[in-house]
Amino acid sequence: IDGNMETSLACASCLSTILARAQAFAASQKDIATIIVPRLVPLLMSMAQGNPADEPRIVLALSILLRIGRDLRGSLKSYGQSMTKLCVRCLNFKTTEKVATRLLIATSESIQAETGAARILVRAHATCLKLAIHMGFECDEAPMGIEGVEQFDDLLRVGGKFGSMQQGQEACHKLLTLLRLIKTCVEEASEIQVQPLLLVLQTLLTQRRVAATDSKMRISPMAWLGLLVPIRAAALDVMAAAVDALKHHILPHLPSVADAILDVLIDTKTGVASKELALVRQKAYYVI
Repeated sequence: IDGNMETSLACASCLSTILARAQAFAASQKDIATIIVPRLVPLLMSMAQGNPADEPRIVLALSILLRIGRDLRGSLKSYGQSMTKLCVRCLNFKTTEKVATRLLIATSESIQAETGAARILVRAHATCLKLAIHMGFECDEAPMGIEGVEQFDDLLRVGGKFGSMQQGQEACHKLLTLLRLIKTCVEEASEIQVQPLLLVLQTLLTQRRVAATDSKMRISPMAWLGLLVPIRAAALDVMAAAVDALKHHILPHLPSVADAILDVLIDTKTGVASKELALVRQKAYYVI
């Protein structure tokens, strides 16, 4: 990482990919956190503060920061205040607001202790809901609303802390709409990225903890998890549709799709009614 912008961005992108692969190795992850992150993050942040006219590069820098923030929770803690300011600045630009919002939400566990961060996160929570729905129905930006569902996945971790019950109900209603849209497109064998979709479904099906130990939650953990019951059912419907599509060989990348379906269905702790899950699992095993 020599300070040359083009070289450094290429290097940062490569390192973030390595980071995603190295999670299983504690020593590698520690090396990345203690050696690479202190050099990489300031560089990326300086790039992300560049000329707004150069937004594609800013988006790339923010995206890499987002990946680092998700894979190395806590490693960005010392950058909390400057990270918050950077995200808020980027919320003001049309092409960077989406990734900035996701970065702010994804790293919120590290940065919320910073002065003023809680107030900013409330704003980000509302922005994230708006963007999730916007992206869900803008097929040219995010086919199938998969990005919208990913946004919601981020919200599950911190939404209960900053949102109201009404916001939670509204978010869940909108997510159900997105899941129905996704199911229709799966059934019609539209061009979709199936594997990331299934990984998101896996998160939705297995989500149990929404900052449940935090005494400052404005929505009780039980109430929030109650909102997820119909979402889990809808996610299972999408999974069943994916199995049907797999059966008829109409989805691309069959081996990886089969792997992703098995990853979800093998997990017996999904919190979905066991009878419905058992039926989908049985069908999936037969098809695969």
